Amino acid sequence: MASVRKHGNKWQARISRKGCAPIAKSFLSKVDAERWSRQAEAQLDQGTFVDLTEAQKTTIGELIERYRLEVTPQEKRHEAGRLSVECAQTVEARSPDTGHNPERGHR
Repeated sequence: MASVRKHGNKWQARISRKGCAPIAKSFLSKVDAERWSRQAEAQLDQGTFVDLTEAQKTTIGELIERYRLEVTPQEKRHEAGRLSVECAQTVEARSPDTGHNPERGHR
């Protein structure tokens, strides 16, 4: 069941269903809040509603980090790429001073 209420200077539409977490969204106008709640309830009835709340809060940086942790390790090329980076770091650490060290700047 949907309800619309004044919340500060905005209107909040809230849908509560037994056994489900409530879904809420704020709008500048009461008409928009009522329209959204009708559409969301229809989508819930049809099983097509997608809650975008979490996606709207996620930053690009968080998305990239999640991809790096969850997807990249499953890729075949990940292991080769990780090893080549480790080898490059090892070689750089063991190389004689060539006059340029990115951490110390130019000589």
